[in-house]
Amino acid sequence: QNKNIGQTFEEYDTVILAIGRVANTRHLNLHSTFPDLSTHKNSGKLVGNFNQVGTHLYAVGDVFEEESHVKKGVVGKYDLTSVAIRAGQFLAHRLYSGEAEKRNKVVEYKSVPFSVFTPKELGVIGET
Repeated sequence: QNKNIGQTFEEYDTVILAIGRVANTRHLNLHSTFPDLSTHKNSGKLVGNFNQVGTHLYAVGDVFEEESHVKKGVVGKYDLTSVAIRAGQFLAHRLYSGEAEKRNKVVEYKSVPFSVFTPKELGVIGET
């Protein structure tokens, strides 16, 4: 501890630095074609239901946020490649599958597993 300048130093085994990211959708000028398009004010993500954000416009992955999540204040929690891939697969089934069972599938966000790769491993399943 350096009392002269009021700083305290501590030693840790692991430090996790989490930085945010912003969806780069603002520069696409989508509002000129889709005036009713809704974007999240902080993240810039396109907001919609079941990946539909406008008439004939769909989004998945880091640029999309489910409207129900925005209402709950849960934004950006599922920015994972595996979630985006699965959401894209389910969207394709909803749009193009002839099987009713496949058309009705949606990503179950309450049971999404993820891990943090550090010297001290961390794994989580579900909402925390």
